[in-house]
Amino acid sequence: PIYWPADDPRRARLPQIMEAVHTAVPIFNTYGPQPIMSTVLVVTELAEGEAEGHPRPNIYAKAKSGGTSCHVGIFPSSFHIDAPLMQQSIAHELFHCYQYTNLTAQESGPDPAANEWWVEGGADYFSDVAYPNVNHENRWLSLIRDNATDEPLTSWRYKAFIFFEYLANNMGMTPDQIIALFASMPTSGGVDE
Repeated sequence: PIYWPADDPRRARLPQIMEAVHTAVPIFNTYGPQPIMSTVLVVTELAEGEAEGHPRPNIYAKAKSGGTSCHVGIFPSSFHIDAPLMQQSIAHELFHCYQYTNLTAQESGPDPAANEWWVEGGADYFSDVAYPNVNHENRWLSLIRDNATDEPLTSWRYKAFIFFEYLANNMGMTPDQIIALFASMPTSGGVDE
């Protein structure tokens, strides 16, 4: 916000936010075929969900497709975590911008409940590709241990990153091959598809 005083400590995060963009976007653009659509980043003092009266303080940033552009909101909670965690969270959202650009039919065609496992899990996996030494995705490990045998992969969301890490680390799949897997996802239907 423009009214932040020059000595406001949150201003120190602004270059770190741009560093996240300059780190993640060139990596994601190598997977093509199109470069990420025009993206607008908005730093806001409103917590995600505050408009509905229920702020969600653990949401650091959120991407939304605007048709020909991607909008990424960066929420106050991101200013309360370590800079590398914030940057990996922003990379996660920027991967959604990649999905909106290059996997539009697969991302938006099916019932959202049917594709969140690879949309969110894939964004967490690729945020780790951009920031391999931060490991912010590991916050889901206890949930994976607790639910791995009780829930199908297709009901997972963020914690499905572990599936893509398994494909990369144990099956030797490259990020390009994982992108090809995403491109092979159905463009309509529900969980069965």
